[in-house]
Amino acid sequence: MRLFYRTNRHVELSDAGRVYLSEVRRMFALLQQAEQMARKAQLGKMGRLVLGFVGSATYDVLPNVIRAYQDQYPDVDLVLHEMPTPDQIDALLNGTIDVGVLRPLTSHPALTVRTDRYGLVYTTAS
Repeated sequence: MRLFYRTNRHVELSDAGRVYLSEVRRMFALLQQAEQMARKAQLGKMGRLVLGFVGSATYDVLPNVIRAYQDQYPDVDLVLHEMPTPDQIDALLNGTIDVGVLRPLTSHPALTVRTDRYGLVYTTAS
């Protein structure tokens, strides 16, 4: 396959060479995009977050929390599961959910618990 025509004074891409160059440029752009996406995923700005929550959270704070999270991390797919507190603890411990929003405060040695200003409890596996 001939990619270019060359004389002693001139070099010119052949039709195949122009197609090849175009495809190589496209592949480098895709490679750069893949690198950016991998960086975003590593920083937690891309991917998937599975959130468990108690039903009562849907009436007050959860919609605002979700909206704020999605505004800050638009490339993260947020998956929501309504579940009672004991099910959230099991799901956190077995990795089915990443974060739990529950009431009342639950103490468990394998969980890290944080309470927000509204009294909602955010729980993650330690």
